[in-house]
Amino acid sequence: MKKIIFYVFLLVIPAAIAFFGVNFAYKQTNYWKASFHNAERFNNVPDGIKLCNIGTSHGCWGFKWEDYPEYNAFNFAVSGQPYFMDLIMLKHFENKIEKDAIVLIPVSFHQIYNYWEESYVQTYHRFLSKNDYPFWNIETYLKTNLFPVINNGIRPSFNNILNDIPEGKVDRFHFEEIWTKWLTEEEMKNLVDEHGAQWFLNNFNESSYQKNFDAVCKIVDFCYTHNWKPVFVTVPVYDYFYEAFGEMVPYIKKGFYKFSADIAEKYPEIPYWDYSHDEEFSPYIELFMDDDHLNLYGAEKFTARIIEDLKRADYLK
Repeated sequence: MKKIIFYVFLLVIPAAIAFFGVNFAYKQTNYWKASFHNAERFNNVPDGIKLCNIGTSHGCWGFKWEDYPEYNAFNFAVSGQPYFMDLIMLKHFENKIEKDAIVLIPVSFHQIYNYWEESYVQTYHRFLSKNDYPFWNIETYLKTNLFPVINNGIRPSFNNILNDIPEGKVDRFHFEEIWTKWLTEEEMKNLVDEHGAQWFLNNFNESSYQKNFDAVCKIVDFCYTHNWKPVFVTVPVYDYFYEAFGEMVPYIKKGFYKFSADIAEKYPEIPYWDYSHDEEFSPYIELFMDDDHLNLYGAEKFTARIIEDLKRADYLK
């Protein structure tokens, strides 16, 4: 019996040392820092933010504040982030945001009739606590934050340690090459047709309209409580998407404009800038990584336009 126990320990102890060693080393890599849409940025949010945005993937990929350090801007958007999570993000980081800061609130085609009521998004387990995140669970926390090797695998993690990505590529746009490329016209049209037929038709939920509207109102009220300046923005989408979208799912497009009109009526003092079919962006396929997301070049161009428009509106000096 003693020999069996001895041999078990002989096998278990080296395996445990290897597991914890690889896990620790993996968490020091740039690969780990850049994972989950560069989630590590939320553990390094600067103080004194003067300009920021919330939002879903359209906000995450649409704004590239890194080129404007003078505004100490920050991107709080996460792919698939619903409005109620936007509010949670602002509350969690409210001490980082200055009085009179500008908060850009994206209004997306995808958000109006989808509420994502149950979403175990791994990204949030990297920086939000159980008290902050309503869908926090111990299993995801262990796999995502404490022991990511469980998710990634020992061998892939070891390869990431040996072949780590360069320091200069630890951001949302350089981690994956897809953000620096664009599709052909045929590929884009096929994607639009598939997108309209599958995503929107499968995710339509009319009851979510009022929930999302109420959530946006809570965001605005929270901004006013902190003397922040909210601005509503719709990020550019590719022309073919915008046109086909109205034909494939016209009730969604109609609902989107009703939503934006209702918001404008409730908050007439807040600017709403709709760039969804702006001629500076929408006709140019080279600015998009897919039918409704800007790529690196589109984000750079769009962010420059936002800065320009904020200055024109006397929001920025």
